[in-house]
Amino acid sequence: MTSSPATASRQNPPSFSRAFWRFWAGHTLALFGDVLFSAGMMWFVYRTTGSALATSGVALMETGARVLGSLLAGPLADRRVRSRWMAQIHGFKMALVLAVALALARGGLTPWLVYAVAFALNLFNAFYEPVYGALVPDLVATAVLTRANAFVQVSRTLAYGVSWGLSGLSLEALGPMPVAWANVLVFGLAMTLFLSLPRGSPVLGSRKGTSLTPAVFWRDVREGLALYRQKKVLQGLLVVSFPGWLTVGLWGPLLLVYLNRVLGVGPAGWGWNQAVFFLSGLVGSVLAASVLGVLSWPEGRWVAGVAWFHGMLTLAFALAPSYWWALVTVALAGITDPFLQAARMALLQHAVSERLRGRVLAVWQALMYLTLIGSYTALGLLGEAVPLRGLYASSGVFVMGTVLIAALGFGLARVRVQGERT
Repeated sequence: MTSSPATASRQNPPSFSRAFWRFWAGHTLALFGDVLFSAGMMWFVYRTTGSALATSGVALMETGARVLGSLLAGPLADRRVRSRWMAQIHGFKMALVLAVALALARGGLTPWLVYAVAFALNLFNAFYEPVYGALVPDLVATAVLTRANAFVQVSRTLAYGVSWGLSGLSLEALGPMPVAWANVLVFGLAMTLFLSLPRGSPVLGSRKGTSLTPAVFWRDVREGLALYRQKKVLQGLLVVSFPGWLTVGLWGPLLLVYLNRVLGVGPAGWGWNQAVFFLSGLVGSVLAASVLGVLSWPEGRWVAGVAWFHGMLTLAFALAPSYWWALVTVALAGITDPFLQAARMALLQHAVSERLRGRVLAVWQALMYLTLIGSYTALGLLGEAVPLRGLYASSGVFVMGTVLIAALGFGLARVRVQGERT
């Protein structure tokens, strides 16, 4: 008996191209550089002002820039040569951190200049995220697209986890000046790697009416939003993901409050919680890269199943009788999260034609950041008004219920990457 081509591709998936690995290395460096800059500037502002509010202003500028840049990012991603646009973005970022390094050397760096540079740099980051997501399917075969996204999750987890630790150590030992110059080098290396990728052609070519005027920009934004009304798979992904975004605030500052008030754990316990999530996330990313694309499960089933499991873990966290119980739930969430992220991104990348991929990912990014801002605000207020166990438990039940609606009502659990493009 001979196996079908589809079965054979699952058992022996194609290998990744050298271009993908060059992208992966550049992407890892880019993420490392982002954390290096953010940590260095927060430290500088804190040392200069001594104010927690002023220090948090760096993160506020970064988030605001990402929200503002998200919608413009889609039309740009669909009108530029994507690999070159990624290189240009990191050339601009290198110039920004070079300006910071020179200002530091001359003693002219101020918190207000830091805010301006943080805003500009993260505006470019908002441009970068949809364009790299739109490029990945062009670097790998469809049969390994989900696994490729899992390797991108390895990159993200590794770069963020290692860079925060190294940033703290380097700032303590060397101060912000050497860190700023290292940041210039990191973004320069990322730019060089992106320049080495296949050039390709602008996705929309040179057809009449494709230049990015204000009217064309708004048309593109409306077209991106309309795709979410037209395609059931995009609607299902939103229904699954929105509750998760809405409850992200539970795992930010409110987590420290919960661990302290409910489980009697101080800042050290909160730090161990963060370390466990990072380490389990790294393990999960490696597992996802090994498993996804090999098992024959539809990607939609991974998305729905893991999202439902996360709702159940939130409920279990709310009922935790001890700190160790809570740590186990956090570890399980970290291990399974890369499966959700990689499978969902593959469905988003393949749900529409290449011509529309950038703006669909940009709309997704904008909706996510807007929801995250609402999550931090609303859950921070609720955390002072309602019992914390009840807040976590009701959030878990809410997530589980909406995931069932998406899996059954939108048929998400049956959706595969192949065959979803229109």
